[in-house]
Amino acid sequence: MNLFRKFSDYIFYGEWLVRHTAVYREENYNNWYLFSVYDKKKNKWLPQNFVKDFARQFGIPYVHELYYGEFVSWEHCFGFANSPFYGKQQEGIVIKNQTALEEGRKPYVLKYVNKEFDESIIHRRKRRPDAAKRRKEREVAEEYIRMIVTKARVKKILHKLMDEGALPEKIEKTNLKVVAGYLPKAVYEDCAKEESEILNKAGAYAGKLCGKVTMEILDEIIS
Repeated sequence: MNLFRKFSDYIFYGEWLVRHTAVYREENYNNWYLFSVYDKKKNKWLPQNFVKDFARQFGIPYVHELYYGEFVSWEHCFGFANSPFYGKQQEGIVIKNQTALEEGRKPYVLKYVNKEFDESIIHRRKRRPDAAKRRKEREVAEEYIRMIVTKARVKKILHKLMDEGALPEKIEKTNLKVVAGYLPKAVYEDCAKEESEILNKAGAYAGKLCGKVTMEILDEIIS
């Protein structure tokens, strides 16, 4: 986060790899992977080569790239769908068409879900407990999350991100999307470090519920 403070003209887009339906190798979890950069001063998205070079220069994890080059065919793109990198099973691929950059717009992005992954999800869903049981599990998980995702913790992390320059000093409704890209994950990371035992009790619901409760509390703070 201290690094991002030096680049206040940029908005960095990425994703934390946390536990969910797909199973990945342990060493890949709890890493934040950079995939896009927006230049606020120039009001434009930056080319993928810039993003890749930036990540390499500053030691930031960058999403695994299967192919970079001219469009060949859809069959060529889909041929990468079964090339797992983060674990035994690959959820799918993201295809980013950068021709829109020439028009000053956001790159076109298409996500293709691997057929085998999609079928495995359907198979797992058939074996899942009924809706009432799932609802109860989620309610219990939320009780655990609310024990550790408190107003005090959210305020602490929010001020920390502001001090580091990752977030603007004044949070308003208009910049909530930027805040949502940083705050929930930072709160989750803090809970994982300081309250891992309680966080683990929330199980598979932990990540989403942590984000939900964090944003609810943030709404109270700025209201």
